[in-house]
Amino acid sequence: MCRDIEEINRVVFIVDSISAIEVLDSRGNPTIEARVVLNDKTVGRFIAPSGASVGIHEAVAKRDSDGFSVRDVINDGLAKIRSLHGMRFSSQWEFDAVLASIDGSTNKSILGGNFCIAVSVAFCVACASKQNLHISNYVDSLMRSKGYVAEDRKNKCTPMMNVINGGVHAIGGLDFQEIMITPIAFNTMSEKIIVGAKIFHKLREIFKERGYSTNVGDEGGVSFSNGSTMKALGILNEAIEKAGYNRNSVKISLDVAASNFCKVENGCFLYNLSEINKALSSEELCQFYCDIVKECGNILSIEDPFHEEDEAGWITIMKRLGDEIMIVGDDLFVTNHKMISHKKALANAIIIKPNQIGLLSEAIEAVILAKFNSMMLIFSHRSGDTEEPTIADIAFGCGSDFVKFGAPCRGERISKYNQLLRICYESDYNKEFF
Repeated sequence: MCRDIEEINRVVFIVDSISAIEVLDSRGNPTIEARVVLNDKTVGRFIAPSGASVGIHEAVAKRDSDGFSVRDVINDGLAKIRSLHGMRFSSQWEFDAVLASIDGSTNKSILGGNFCIAVSVAFCVACASKQNLHISNYVDSLMRSKGYVAEDRKNKCTPMMNVINGGVHAIGGLDFQEIMITPIAFNTMSEKIIVGAKIFHKLREIFKERGYSTNVGDEGGVSFSNGSTMKALGILNEAIEKAGYNRNSVKISLDVAASNFCKVENGCFLYNLSEINKALSSEELCQFYCDIVKECGNILSIEDPFHEEDEAGWITIMKRLGDEIMIVGDDLFVTNHKMISHKKALANAIIIKPNQIGLLSEAIEAVILAKFNSMMLIFSHRSGDTEEPTIADIAFGCGSDFVKFGAPCRGERISKYNQLLRICYESDYNKEFF
C-alpha cells in the first residue's frame, strides 16, 4: 500500500450515530441494513446476508416473534448499543470488542449475529471512507496491524462459480449443494470471470437442447434432476469443452453440504444420497468421492464432504485425497478461530463467511489463523444475499485465494463479480490504489 500503515492506524474514529432499517434479501426475506455515521459525517452501510445451509455453531441470526421480520431485532439492538454514540475508537478491533461485550453471549444471540455483522462492517466502511481508502486497502491495513501481510492480491480471488445448484438451494435436484467451475489457467480477473460466464451460457444451451429445465436456483445456477452426480459432471465438462476450454484450464469444485443428508444413529454417521439405494457409512462415502475424483479428472475441491461432527470421515478423506485436492471446511469451522484451532488438521482449505461469526474483526482473525496454518482461503457470499458488494472488497483486502459468489447470473451475484472487476481495473491502472 502507498499509505503508511502506522499513519492509518493512528486515526481516531468518533461515532456520531448508528441506525438500521429492514430490507429484503434475494429470497424476499427481511434482513438488516446498518448505517454508521462518524463525527465528520462520513457514512458506512452494510446489509447482512443469510444462509439456508447453516452450521450448528454459527452466530445466531435473530428474527422477530413471527419468525420472519427483523424490525424488533433492529429496535432492540439499537437501544442496546446507544452508548456507542459519541464514543471514540482507535480501531475496528476496539469497536467490535465493545459490540461483543454488549452482546455478552458466545454466539451473538442477544443482539443477533445478523445485527452485529451489519453494524460491524458498516463501521469498517465508514472508517475506510474517512481516510479516503478503498475498503480492500483498509481491510489490508487491519490485517497488517495484526502482523499479517497478504501475498500479491492481484493474483487472488479466483472465482468458483456455482453453475449447478442442488441441496437446499434447488429442491428436487442433486443432493450435492453446489457444482462450481473454477477457471484457473488465466492471468486476469476479467478473463476468469468472462470464461466462467461463457461456460455457464454453454451449459444452459446444452440443458435447453436436451429438454432440461434452465430455471435457476437461489445462487443463480441451473438445477439438475435428470441423473447422477457423474452425469452432471460429464455435462459440465462438455460445456467447458464446447466453450473452447479444457480440463486443465477449468477445474470443477463441489460443495457437498453433507450435513443436510446425514443421519446420526447410535453415534454412527449415515449418509443418504438419493442416487444410491442405501445409507452410506463415512468410509463408503469417502470411496464415492474418490471415484468421482478419479472419473471426472478435474476436481479441484470438495467442500463439507462430511457432517461437521464426523471427525473420522474428515480424517479419512484428508488421508486419501488431501494431497491431491482441496478438502474445504465450511460448517466445520464457521469462520471461528477457536474451531480452526481445534480442527485445523481435518481440512486444508476454509470457507470465510463473516456473518457466520458476527463481527468483521473475528472473521479477519479466522483468516489470519487459517493462513498461518497454510490453509487455502475461500471467501463466500450466502444463498440469501443482496446487491451489497462489500464482501468482494473484504475478500480482496484479505488476499483470499478463491471467492464463491454464485453463478454469473442474478443481480445479487453479479454485483460481487462486477465489484471484483472494478477493483482489479483500479489496481491495474491506478498506481495509488495500493
